[in-house]
Amino acid sequence: MMKFLNKIIFLVIIGVCTTFTAKAQSSYDRSNISISAGLTIGLNANINYEYRITESSVMSSYIALGAGTIASYSTIPHIDLSHVFLRGRNNNKFEFGYGLTLLDPIVHQDLYVNFRVGYRKLSQYNNSFFRTGLSLVEGLYIGFGRSF
Repeated sequence: MMKFLNKIIFLVIIGVCTTFTAKAQSSYDRSNISISAGLTIGLNANINYEYRITESSVMSSYIALGAGTIASYSTIPHIDLSHVFLRGRNNNKFEFGYGLTLLDPIVHQDLYVNFRVGYRKLSQYNNSFFRTGLSLVEGLYIGFGRSF
């Protein structure tokens, strides 16, 4: 149990430190929520919440908290904390990030490094977006989301 608490405290400290380094910005479209399905060892379902911490004309930075399950021989839940970047102009963005993933947080509490590389297409008509790419936890994924 103590090992699990130490890992949770470590994830929270990383999130707080990253958030405190954020620059002041407007409150318009600061948050994203998305769902995705991926193919890893088995099938993966994931939900992510992203909060924008920095923004420039070409790149935005987000702190992301995700949760999901990997279904292969058994169901393995996971929680991940990531620092995500969106780079690009207009509605086409290159998505990349790094972070930590806690696999099977209830039983084994295995902590792994995570990465993400992908593409994000923002809608020009509403606040929705499409995303696809590759991640260590999500595998080869496809997803949809909304900014608010």
